[in-house]
Amino acid sequence: MKKIVSLALALVLVLSLTACGGKDGGKSADPNLGKYIGTEFSSDGDSWYSLADILEDESYIELKDGGKGVFCLGGDATDVKWTLENGGTLKMTKDSLKSNGTLKDGLITLTDIWGNDEVTITFRKEGGSEAAATGDTLLDWWNGDWY
Repeated sequence: MKKIVSLALALVLVLSLTACGGKDGGKSADPNLGKYIGTEFSSDGDSWYSLADILEDESYIELKDGGKGVFCLGGDATDVKWTLENGGTLKMTKDSLKSNGTLKDGLITLTDIWGNDEVTITFRKEGGSEAAATGDTLLDWWNGDWY
């Protein structure tokens, strides 16, 4: 009788643990989801400035599951819908407004913000490496965070 109770208890424990989280153990399979912090700003494509020096409040893009997200620029946050096409083309929409850019190697580069194509802003994935992968093992190591 003790053996049956122990077996039943073990089975309940295993089933309760597998019920927690989704198919992938609670982690999303999409590596693009997450928060991207605003880093740089350019109005001409040649001169780049720290976004923190231009805007006092936080600036970020948060890509959430199901094509939902948040776009915050200078503390002014708004809900958006987003899509990522093959080749890394990122599109965000809010009502009838659209923003376009790219997402590659943990870096979002917006080149059209709500119809204004004179401004470019970059956003780096939170917790990501500052240097994009080049494909050269030694160079990627050198550019990494080993120091």
